[in-house]
Amino acid sequence: MSSNDEIVKTIRAIIDQDLSDVDVLPAGVAVLQSYPADIVIPVLCDIFKETSNDYVQSRAYRQIITFPNFDSVQFLIEVFDQSDVNWQCAFCEDLSRFRDPRAVAKLCQIMLEHPNPDVRYNAAHALMVIGDTAALAALEYVSQQDEGVDFEEHPVADMAYTGLVKIGHKLDPGIEKYSEDLYFRRGASSQLIEAVEAKYHFRFPQDYREFLLISNGASGFVGDSQLYIFPLEYLHETDSDDKPPVLIPPGFLEFGTNLHSYAFDLRQAVPLFVEMPRMNVRLNDIKVRGATFREFLAYLYNRPHRRSSQHYLPDGTLVL
Repeated sequence: MSSNDEIVKTIRAIIDQDLSDVDVLPAGVAVLQSYPADIVIPVLCDIFKETSNDYVQSRAYRQIITFPNFDSVQFLIEVFDQSDVNWQCAFCEDLSRFRDPRAVAKLCQIMLEHPNPDVRYNAAHALMVIGDTAALAALEYVSQQDEGVDFEEHPVADMAYTGLVKIGHKLDPGIEKYSEDLYFRRGASSQLIEAVEAKYHFRFPQDYREFLLISNGASGFVGDSQLYIFPLEYLHETDSDDKPPVLIPPGFLEFGTNLHSYAFDLRQAVPLFVEMPRMNVRLNDIKVRGATFREFLAYLYNRPHRRSSQHYLPDGTLVL
């Protein structure tokens, strides 16, 4: 048996070993990376394409795209079209690790043309992570034209719009610094904002008004604090199928949630941002969290809070 045959046998033994974990053990990685790439990569690619064992396939794939000095971007582009939807979603996520024009071009193509909305959603997310302005035109188109939703009912258009907002730096810098992990929706019209203000006889704080023009609602994290901001339709359309916020207690208007309620204190000439329990609210349970949207986000961002695996769907449904 030649030395190359011995190497191939060793590579297969490392990848095929019976592990409870997906990853290759560090000692195995060191052995793989001690061999020449022109021997290791073809073997790993063969294993990736041929095996029916998901764990073995995942181990081979992870070693391919992390192999030193290997052109992982070109590999991901070449295998994309021959792979199933689950792998295509994973490829989009891994392409986001590379600030490479080829990755941006491929992801734009996927987002614009792929028939599956889960894949398009992941491509839009990857483009947001990369942050290349070359993707802005494609993100703008998808944010206006794509009507698909992913498996969790997240609209592809909203993900594309989030990328558009973040890459284009559309938010005020004082808001943007706290919004890294928030996802946005297309902004509200001035007419809708004014209609809500007229209905409840108040005026939104100016920086929150400016935020609504860019994003009509939001969801995600501010620091380690979860936040779901209601779209204005929830406040305006009382006959909506979605449960609208209510004045809880009288004099307060709920605008968002994170298990607790976030509300405006309408008793003030300039409404304050406050936090309160969602049930059995007593006035001494209500805490002021800021006079401006920026102050409110800064409070959430700096509050000690362990990030939860729970998250909100775009309609506000809590997923455990």
